[in-house]
Amino acid sequence: MAAELGPERGERRRAQAYAAAVAAIAVTAIAGWRFGIPALTRVSSAYVPIAPSTAVGFLALAASVVALARWPEHRRTATVVAGAIAVVVVLAAHVLLQATRGVDLGLERALCVALGAPATFPLGRMSPVAATLFLVAAGALIARTGRAARRRFAADLSTGLAALVLASGLVFSFGYWLQSPVMYGGSWIPLALPTSVAFVLTGLALLALVGHRVWAVGGRLPALLVVSLGIPVSFAVYAIVEGSERGSSTAHVPWHGRVILLAGLLFTGLLAAYLLALARQRRESDGANRALRAAEERLRAVLQTAGDAIVTADRDGTIVFWNAAAERIFGYTAAEAKERAVTDLMPARFGGAHPGVLARMAGGGEAKLAGKTLEMSGVRKGGAEFPLELSVARWYAGPDVFFTAVMRDITARKQAEALEAAVLEISRSANEAADLGELLRAVHEAVGRLMDASNFYVALLDPETEVVSFPYFVDEADPPPPPRRAGRGLTEYVLRTGMPQFVDDALFEDLLRRGEIDSVGASSIDWLGVPLLLAGRAIGAIVVQSYAGGAHYSNRELDILTFVARQVAAAVERRHALDALARSEAQYRAVVEDQSELICRFRPDGFVTFVNEAYCRFFGLAAEAVLGSNMFSTMPAAVQEAMAKILAAIEPGRPVAGLTTRVPLPAGVDRVVAWSHRALFDEAGRLAEVQGVGRDITEQVQLEAQLREAQRMEAVAALAGGVAHEFNNDLQTMLATTRLLAVQRTDEHAFATTQAVLEDAIKRSARHTRQLLVFARQDVSRREKLDLNELVGSSADLLARLAPATVRLRLERDPGVLLVEGDRGQLEQVLANLAVNAVDAMPGGGVLTVRTGRDGAFAWLEVGDTGVGIPEEVRRRLFEPFFTTKKGGTGLGLSVTHGIVTGLGGRIEVVSEVGKGTTFRVALPLLLASGLAEPLAPPLEPQARRGAHIVVVDDEDGAREGLAAALAMLGYRVTAAGSGEEALAIADREAFDLLLSDIKLPGIQGGDLARTLKERQPALRVILMSGYTEDPAVRAAASSGRVRFLQKPFTMDAVAAEVAAALAP
Repeated sequence: MAAELGPERGERRRAQAYAAAVAAIAVTAIAGWRFGIPALTRVSSAYVPIAPSTAVGFLALAASVVALARWPEHRRTATVVAGAIAVVVVLAAHVLLQATRGVDLGLERALCVALGAPATFPLGRMSPVAATLFLVAAGALIARTGRAARRRFAADLSTGLAALVLASGLVFSFGYWLQSPVMYGGSWIPLALPTSVAFVLTGLALLALVGHRVWAVGGRLPALLVVSLGIPVSFAVYAIVEGSERGSSTAHVPWHGRVILLAGLLFTGLLAAYLLALARQRRESDGANRALRAAEERLRAVLQTAGDAIVTADRDGTIVFWNAAAERIFGYTAAEAKERAVTDLMPARFGGAHPGVLARMAGGGEAKLAGKTLEMSGVRKGGAEFPLELSVARWYAGPDVFFTAVMRDITARKQAEALEAAVLEISRSANEAADLGELLRAVHEAVGRLMDASNFYVALLDPETEVVSFPYFVDEADPPPPPRRAGRGLTEYVLRTGMPQFVDDALFEDLLRRGEIDSVGASSIDWLGVPLLLAGRAIGAIVVQSYAGGAHYSNRELDILTFVARQVAAAVERRHALDALARSEAQYRAVVEDQSELICRFRPDGFVTFVNEAYCRFFGLAAEAVLGSNMFSTMPAAVQEAMAKILAAIEPGRPVAGLTTRVPLPAGVDRVVAWSHRALFDEAGRLAEVQGVGRDITEQVQLEAQLREAQRMEAVAALAGGVAHEFNNDLQTMLATTRLLAVQRTDEHAFATTQAVLEDAIKRSARHTRQLLVFARQDVSRREKLDLNELVGSSADLLARLAPATVRLRLERDPGVLLVEGDRGQLEQVLANLAVNAVDAMPGGGVLTVRTGRDGAFAWLEVGDTGVGIPEEVRRRLFEPFFTTKKGGTGLGLSVTHGIVTGLGGRIEVVSEVGKGTTFRVALPLLLASGLAEPLAPPLEPQARRGAHIVVVDDEDGAREGLAAALAMLGYRVTAAGSGEEALAIADREAFDLLLSDIKLPGIQGGDLARTLKERQPALRVILMSGYTEDPAVRAAASSGRVRFLQKPFTMDAVAAEVAAALAP
């Protein structure tokens, strides 16, 4: 319960504040006496002044309160308080002696002289009541000083005395408020107003110094009665005195006296109610105390059952609490530990330091130790040292300081850590040791840190020859033995049984008697042997032993050695594997260095770790210059990008990737190298290295190029033959029909029929040339917005004509609008080419399916068949120019189809299964639906604009004259020119409305002619025409619709429509 006494930090601050106010009153009064200023010693001239001795007494009380509040544990605090109390007692005793016995020792006058008060200044004396209150305050301070402060009675006494000082100060201050001299004047109570206020502040300071746990508000009855009853009693005295001065009748009692009497009675009633509540509170407090005691018992039970030692010591280091775990760990019983110094639990070499540490912690220092966990050594009852973990907490019980330490025996943990460190050292040595001898030396050092290993050796067994060798042997009695055939020594006994053996003298003699072993070498006192087991097979043994006067072993050392032996067995096997790997690596390196392929290894960041001689010879570099360099830094950007893709794509399931690059060599020549990169992954599946094997295929590439060129020329020859055959057929038709036209001039029907045949032949020839132009990328297409569904629907008749009777046509169109951009003629050609191929793949009949649909941002057109399918080797070459599997085919159909689709930003895919059929899917970018808001303009009807002047420019006389005549028949005024220069001359003479010019002209080209004339006549309309054009700008302008274009050959209907559209307003 002592720990509950004493002020808290906030109460100490309040006590200092009250004491400071008291000191301020005292210093002010002393200054008034010193400098002769009466206003500083009294409130007004009508009141008595504060005496010099009174001011000095208040200074002494204030100093004592500050010292106790701020430095309660400081060794000089008691001295300061004792001195201050002595001053107060001497001054008070002098005043009371003078008042009761008439003895004047002259202290008051001496103080005035010491303060230097003017001679004319009236002498001030301390009143007897003030002296009495000073003695009461001194008693309250004495009860809070030294050992008395630890006792409950002293706290109660200090509270009561402090409350009496406070109540008295309130009474005298109240008298000044009521202007009643009887309450602050007279011969015994000439108390100045500053003195009354100072006593109020002193009482508050003393109560704060005691702490809230013992003063009135906290439930302590004596102080409550003194403080509470003092005020109403003083009121009653005041009323009686006032009444006696005016007569005994209450009629002479002033009105405020009556109010005071009523207030006193009311306050007394309230006090009674409060005391009843206080009694109830006490009963509740008793219940709480019983619960607290139960909690203390539970806490004691927890502390006694805790696994860690819990020890409490006082500020001197004497043990006052000792739990059961402390008995088990240190060996002392609780009775033996009590009154022992805590330093007895520490090694003697550290004992001198601990008292100083405790003293500093008790004084508030060494804060860094409080609440921290430290590792240090402890001493058991028998004197054996052991490692422990310590944490210390400091706590207070009133003025007393205690330390509670929680200590944990960490012997097992330290042994485990040492064992783990030894295992790690063995594992590290297995990888880093240069040879087996260095590894076993490291094992010896690691075991020596766990136990006495002065005599230590390792034996290894060769299972094929049954020879036991001793690659490491350190012994103070025997030299290293040579390899021997397995006999019947203790070492062989361990190898034979495969079990750890702890052999002392008795067991050794028993094994000898039973014939299990023979005596080999010097006799030892203790012998520990543990087999090195690998996959259940003993490959060796690890042994420690001691001779007379040496260390003695136990099962603990046997367990440690058994655990270490497992790691040593693995380490020895790893060492053997590393040695074998080193031999294999040397052989591998010799093989690699002799290879003609370029071999290198590099990390994912490009750091080169290995190159063979062929690599260095190929690049003309030394190995030292390549190793450690960054491979990516010397690569062209395109190769870097390709390598980045390879590194991102390879994974454990697909570790190999190929790459062919053109390598510039220092000699100024380029070589082609085919690389095969194999990824090497670590145990976690992360890419560790990449091994590249390169082969110089420059000659092979050149030979393949020559072969492809020969094949291309052969294909071109075949193409030329095929095209010549088609054109010869058409020319034959043209020659025959022209002859017929000459003789059929009079027969209109026959003439019209023959003319139609001739026109079809010409159109077929035009299709042949356009197919060649599309293949050669010289075709000029005109793109427009097309609905893929509408295109397929309008081509239904064409598809039906292409499909024979044995092939059934099925159309499946998407229900929506599939708006794409393209040239209608080209897309119709794509559909026709795919349909023809599908029909050809079904010689025995089947189903031709044409479907449309959408997939995300693409619209697709599928043409499928149920034919023979396409083998894989053919499918890889489907879109190669001139490649064909058809007899007499040109090999242009699918190549042209592929060119059209990719030119429109689309793609073409093939899915085929031999014997089941093939499906071609053409995917084109899908236009937004908003494109339908502006429907395609309907074709313009040819309509002659009377009076329009057209200049026709063509270097072919027949084409120029025929075209001019046709336009003249349509009602236009036509001027023909054979070159661009002639057209410019015409423009110099007169203006015209439309320029219709061939692109390929002698001299100035048609495109340049059009640009020149447009600069002269901005309103001039232009139509360009050509069989093909090499000018990409003209092709792009014509494809986008910015320039009107006519692809030769064209019909008169086509030219009429184009001219009418160009001249339209």
